[in-house]
Amino acid sequence: MFKQIKRYLHIYALFVKNSVMSEMEYRANFIASIFVELAYFFIKVIYVMIIYNANVEINGIQSDTTPLFMGTYMFMTGVYCSLFLPNFLSIPGYIYNGQLDMLITKPVSLKFIVTLRRFGLGFSLPNLIGGIALIIWGWSNSGVSCSIGKLLGFVAFIVIGTLLCYFVFILPQLLSFWIVKNDGIVAVTFSVWDLNQMPMDIYGKYIRFFGIYLLPIFVVANFGPQFVLGRLTPWEIIWSVLSVVIFGLLSQFVWSRAMKKYTSVNN
Repeated sequence: MFKQIKRYLHIYALFVKNSVMSEMEYRANFIASIFVELAYFFIKVIYVMIIYNANVEINGIQSDTTPLFMGTYMFMTGVYCSLFLPNFLSIPGYIYNGQLDMLITKPVSLKFIVTLRRFGLGFSLPNLIGGIALIIWGWSNSGVSCSIGKLLGFVAFIVIGTLLCYFVFILPQLLSFWIVKNDGIVAVTFSVWDLNQMPMDIYGKYIRFFGIYLLPIFVVANFGPQFVLGRLTPWEIIWSVLSVVIFGLLSQFVWSRAMKKYTSVNN
């Protein structure tokens, strides 16, 4: 098992290296993508500043902590865009263009190579760096000390959120095995993702229920700041772990069904 893990880590490192080298071949596009994301970042900072200066309180959430939520959202956006989004968006092309036939012949896990072979840097870099800066700003304003327990808990929720990004957002793309066009469904998932920009406390109970249990988007980027502020219940902490298991099994089940559904383009 150790040899297998080491082998796959080596392969993934090659994926990352090749992806970065590919982006650097077109440096103008790479630089342009960074500037585009920087523009979005500053727009979001202006949005944060407006709320921050409003000095309002909603359901016990002070506006001073808004940068903590926005920063976590932006950091997780960077994680999603770098690790998963380029791969997920490529799945329909693999199916319809016959590239999946070639990938099946590779001596590694098909799911591994399909969902992790690409790494995006240009669009994700500003979100990762800017997100960390906003997290530090928001945490310092929250009045909560940066203890080892709080820091480890926050990092644990980042890991949980990263796993959920993979397990949840691969599902709409796997529908490509059954339907020709899934653009509408994918667009809806992007819109749902943006709910994480603000604390989930500003939404009604039905939206919170949907975003925690049915499509655990709030677990991805809202539970970390909520944990830091001491606003998570013991059940919500337990559910964050259970959601990873449940949606991990669900994504594997759908993947297995999709592979049985797939027919080579050469047939």
